[in-house]
Amino acid sequence: MTVLRLFLLSLFATSCLLAQNLPAPIFRAGDRWAAVGDSITHGGGYHSYVYLYYVTRYPEQKFTMTNAGISGDSATGAVRRYDWDIKPFAPTVASIMLGMNDVGRGNYSDKPDTPEIAARKKGAIERHVAAMTTLAQKLRDDQCRLIFITPSIFDQTSTMDKPNNFGVNDALGICGQKARELAAQHDSPVVDFHGAMSALNAKVQQGDPAATIVGGDRVHPGPAGHLLMAYYFLKDCGAPKTVARVEIDAAANAVRSTVNCEVEGLSDSGGEMKFNYLAKSLPFPLPPGTQQVLTWLPELWDELCEELLVVKGLPAGEYTLLIDDVMVVTADQAAWAAGVNLGQLEKSPMLQQATEVMKLNQQRHSIGSRYLRNFAMWRHSLSGEKGLDFDDYAAVVERINAKNAARSSNQGYFNNMAKVYTEHKPREAEYIKQEQELTDEMWAKAKPLSRRMFLRPAKAGDKP
Repeated sequence: MTVLRLFLLSLFATSCLLAQNLPAPIFRAGDRWAAVGDSITHGGGYHSYVYLYYVTRYPEQKFTMTNAGISGDSATGAVRRYDWDIKPFAPTVASIMLGMNDVGRGNYSDKPDTPEIAARKKGAIERHVAAMTTLAQKLRDDQCRLIFITPSIFDQTSTMDKPNNFGVNDALGICGQKARELAAQHDSPVVDFHGAMSALNAKVQQGDPAATIVGGDRVHPGPAGHLLMAYYFLKDCGAPKTVARVEIDAAANAVRSTVNCEVEGLSDSGGEMKFNYLAKSLPFPLPPGTQQVLTWLPELWDELCEELLVVKGLPAGEYTLLIDDVMVVTADQAAWAAGVNLGQLEKSPMLQQATEVMKLNQQRHSIGSRYLRNFAMWRHSLSGEKGLDFDDYAAVVERINAKNAARSSNQGYFNNMAKVYTEHKPREAEYIKQEQELTDEMWAKAKPLSRRMFLRPAKAGDKP
């Protein structure tokens, strides 16, 4: 019996070494994630990129997400709109990033503070903390798990030709510290955008003092900045870089280990190796317009997307890999022994499949940020209008136009937002349906497929 038990334990240990799975994700199957925030959440893509990562990395654990950002909003505003805008989604998880509109950017300049200005700054932070406390408690009362995000930066150090409000980023740092304190009270994780982005921005500006990792307005990041934010979110939430990993001993014609994948039918004939490969995840594709992020943080894609094929014991020479009869890469025996990252190969069928999922995700995100959040923004903006029936389309449009006519700044922006509302609000139900259909389709398309792998000595003219 003792010998049998030792044998079984040894067999179990060997199987654990051979086959491993990914760690459990922060989002669970069936979750409903609400990303609560301001314009950086409303129009930006960080949460969309995070969602794409989890759809491709954990395709069997379907969950939904909603953009709950509103342009110009604050923690106080989020509390006001909670009952009609956030609660109806019944989130099981909510991430909260607020502060940029809370600190009172107009109170900051290169002039010394008057007692009145100092009091305004202090009061703004106090109101932010009070509202964040209320918002967090509302969510917890509704059985929602929380993820606190420290605010993204206001770039007060770039020498760009743009008006500056020096001190705003320091105030956002205080908001970030208060978010960490709230997270501790609620035993919740913290994603540190502010600290990480401040440090990287300073590093980038060592080479170019006028550079910025956010936008030309010192506030709103572009696609590269949002991918950077998604990266910090994922790393702070323990997201693995591994897509899958296979190690093969060519000399022994044996699979030595696998991580998050299955390998079957390994055969070696005349130095040509064939096997079937089924990864349990897809690679993470770089979204369009984000390449600049790799000049700021070259390791970012490697840290999000590693699908390694390791083949040891190959004779000296170059070898070409074909996947489903598509030539994807040629490398020498040393590179194969170290491991080739299939997840970043342009012609890889796995990356091509992931890219199709990404396109669906872009469409899903666009519906939310361009249309559905526009409708919510105008309802929020007009919430103080007494007697206004938000189901009365004509009355709402009339009030929007009247409000815009009275504005003294940002007229073009708000006129454009009014045009979107006027033209698209009647189609709201259609957009909600499209968003759900796209969500379902991207999860369906994210299911990995078994691939035919063929590794052979390279031939003259091989051009992956």
